[in-house]
Amino acid sequence: MERAKLWRQSCVISVGKIKKGSFHSAVSIWDYKDEAVLLPGNKYCMDWKFRLKDPKYTFSDLVADGRLEEENIIQISDIMNGKATCRKSKDDVVFFVTLGLCITDTTNAYEVYQNAVKKRLGTEVYL
Repeated sequence: MERAKLWRQSCVISVGKIKKGSFHSAVSIWDYKDEAVLLPGNKYCMDWKFRLKDPKYTFSDLVADGRLEEENIIQISDIMNGKATCRKSKDDVVFFVTLGLCITDTTNAYEVYQNAVKKRLGTEVYL
């Protein structure tokens, strides 16, 4: 747990950067300050809650410290099976964490790429 706490002290995404209705897929949840993750009304979703027993896994330190209740984290399979809903209004801020699903990283990266092309941002690199 100590490593996670030290890491979060150097985080860059603070409360002021969290916008209503935003979705945060854990490309790097460790970049978020605890206060930003723990804002009242935030919603939490993850791939498999059993991972909370691993002290290196995202959210595990917050649950172990009692700052985030495990029952407030929804497992993605419960959403897919219609047993739970994460986002209840368009203003809900959702933090989704997953481990071992490279499709999430690939999908997010492609969306960032498409937005950059649309806005004419970045530098084209020929490989």
